[in-house]
Amino acid sequence: MLLDDLSDVLTRVAELGGPHRLCQYLFSVASAFTAFYERCPVLKAPSPAVMANRLLLCRLTARTLQVGVGLLGIATPDRL
Repeated sequence: MLLDDLSDVLTRVAELGGPHRLCQYLFSVASAFTAFYERCPVLKAPSPAVMANRLLLCRLTARTLQVGVGLLGIATPDRL
Protein backbone atom coordinates (compact mmCIF):
# COMPACT_ATOMS: atom_id res chain seq x y z
CA MET A 1 0.00 0.00 0.00
CA LEU A 2 2.86 2.35 0.80
CA LEU A 3 4.21 2.07 -2.74
CA ASP A 4 0.99 3.61 -4.05
CA ASP A 5 1.74 6.83 -2.17
CA LEU A 6 4.68 7.85 -4.37
CA SER A 7 2.69 10.11 -6.69
CA ASP A 8 0.98 11.84 -3.74
CA VAL A 9 4.32 12.38 -2.02
CA LEU A 10 5.83 13.81 -5.20
CA THR A 11 2.86 16.13 -5.62
CA ARG A 12 3.24 17.39 -2.05
CA VAL A 13 6.98 17.90 -2.52
CA ALA A 14 6.34 19.85 -5.73
CA GLU A 15 3.65 22.01 -4.11
CA LEU A 16 5.19 22.57 -0.68
CA GLY A 17 8.89 22.05 -1.35
CA GLY A 18 11.08 20.27 1.11
CA PRO A 19 12.98 17.26 -0.19
CA HIS A 20 12.89 15.94 3.39
CA ARG A 21 9.31 14.84 2.69
CA LEU A 22 10.56 12.56 -0.06
CA CYS A 23 13.39 11.32 2.18
CA GLN A 24 10.91 10.43 4.93
CA TYR A 25 8.74 8.55 2.45
CA LEU A 26 11.70 6.62 1.03
CA PHE A 27 12.85 5.72 4.52
CA SER A 28 9.35 4.42 5.30
CA VAL A 29 9.35 2.32 2.13
CA ALA A 30 12.79 0.89 2.89
CA SER A 31 11.81 0.11 6.49
CA ALA A 32 8.57 -1.59 5.44
CA PHE A 33 10.42 -3.64 2.82
CA THR A 34 13.01 -4.75 5.37
CA ALA A 35 10.25 -5.94 7.70
CA PHE A 36 8.54 -7.76 4.82
CA TYR A 37 11.78 -9.39 3.66
CA GLU A 38 12.59 -10.65 7.15
CA ARG A 39 9.14 -12.21 7.63
CA CYS A 40 8.37 -13.51 4.15
CA PRO A 41 10.87 -15.71 2.33
CA VAL A 42 10.94 -14.76 -1.33
CA LEU A 43 12.94 -17.48 -3.06
CA LYS A 44 11.69 -20.15 -0.63
CA ALA A 45 8.04 -19.13 -0.83
CA PRO A 46 5.44 -21.85 -0.24
CA SER A 47 4.30 -21.84 -3.88
CA PRO A 48 5.37 -20.51 -7.28
CA ALA A 49 2.46 -18.05 -7.30
CA VAL A 50 3.43 -16.64 -3.91
CA MET A 51 7.04 -16.40 -5.02
CA ALA A 52 6.00 -14.52 -8.17
CA ASN A 53 3.94 -12.06 -6.14
CA ARG A 54 6.78 -11.49 -3.68
CA LEU A 55 9.29 -10.99 -6.49
CA LEU A 56 6.96 -8.44 -8.05
CA LEU A 57 6.76 -6.59 -4.75
CA CYS A 58 10.57 -6.62 -4.57
CA ARG A 59 10.82 -5.18 -8.09
CA LEU A 60 8.23 -2.48 -7.40
CA THR A 61 9.98 -1.51 -4.19
CA ALA A 62 13.35 -1.32 -5.93
CA ARG A 63 11.89 0.82 -8.72
CA THR A 64 10.17 3.15 -6.25
CA LEU A 65 13.37 3.61 -4.26
CA GLN A 66 15.43 4.09 -7.41
CA VAL A 67 13.08 6.76 -8.76
CA GLY A 68 12.89 8.57 -5.44
CA VAL A 69 16.61 8.51 -4.77
CA GLY A 70 17.26 9.54 -8.37
CA LEU A 71 15.02 12.58 -7.92
CA LEU A 72 17.19 13.54 -4.97
CA GLY A 73 20.22 13.40 -7.27
CA ILE A 74 21.75 10.32 -5.68
CA ALA A 75 23.11 7.55 -7.89
CA THR A 76 21.96 4.03 -7.11
CA PRO A 77 23.86 0.77 -7.66
CA ASP A 78 22.55 -1.69 -10.22
CA ARG A 79 22.82 -4.54 -7.71
CA LEU A 80 23.24 -5.01 -4.00
